[in-house]
Amino acid sequence: PGAMPLEDHPDYLRLEREAEEFIERLAQKLTKSSIIVDVFGAGHRPLDVPALYPLTQNTGGSLLMYEEFGQEYFSCLKASFTRFVGIHAVVDFRLSDELEVEQIIGPIK
Repeated sequence: PGAMPLEDHPDYLRLEREAEEFIERLAQKLTKSSIIVDVFGAGHRPLDVPALYPLTQNTGGSLLMYEEFGQEYFSCLKASFTRFVGIHAVVDFRLSDELEVEQIIGPIK
């Protein structure tokens, strides 16, 4: 489940929809369990970023793309395992009347 079909597959649209729905459900379960997902992509094979986006957006993770599996890729991969992650944070916005929050990026309960 969750595997994206090749574009020339005869049942591509149905399989793509099933994969996207699976990823959405997985992202919801991970969010409820406070699990963060980082997606690292590299190389010359295509990566379906829109399909994987819910995993990072809903869990507060990152989606990072690199041209190759080189030093920069492995340095960032190592850093993701050692970074401090806060949980159950509270943010309070106090704005003057002229300002307003138009968009918040990340998971919000």
